[in-house]
Formats: sequence, C-alpha cells, structure tokens
Amino acid sequence: MNVRGRVARLRAGLVGRDGDDLAHIVVRVPAGGDPDGRPPGVYRSGGVIDVVYDGDEPDPVPRERVLRKAPPAALEIVLGPDVVPPPAAVETADLGRRS
Repeated sequence: MNVRGRVARLRAGLVGRDGDDLAHIVVRVPAGGDPDGRPPGVYRSGGVIDVVYDGDEPDPVPRERVLRKAPPAALEIVLGPDVVPPPAAVETADLGRRS
C-alpha cells in the first residue's frame, strides 16, 4: 500500500470521531492530489484537518494557525507531487576510499 492509501485509511478512521475540539491529524496535500478534488483551503472533518495548497509546497504562514487546532502530539503529514525527481547525482568514486 502506498503512502496516499495509508493516509486515506488513517483519515477514514478519524473522520467520524466527535468529542475533542482538537484534530489529531493535519494532512497537507497539493490541490491536484486531493482525493476529493477540493480547491485550496483548510477543511475540517472530525479529528482531521486537511490543508489543500497550490504550488510546489504548502505555505508556512498559516501553519501556526492550523496547528493551534491540534494537540502537540498531532501527526502532521505533508504530501507532495506524485512524481519526485531523483536527487542530484553524487560522485561515488571517492566515497570508498579512506584517508
């Protein structure tokens, strides 16, 4: 199961929970990757806060405001694009040598 599937299962388990005013999971997902196709914004469903963002990564400015609605031990998940470019090539010729 991929990460998006695991997040979906975790979200499904907490969406119906009532009681606490605090969310237990904060999921940040790009607008094109949101399973519900929602426009950018902040959405609350039970114990889950979804932050749908535009661009390459979430805006750090509203992060503090969103995390105030979550306990200190809340799980924050940031999902990015489906295709992640590989890291820059590293020359490995010198890595095996010891000085």
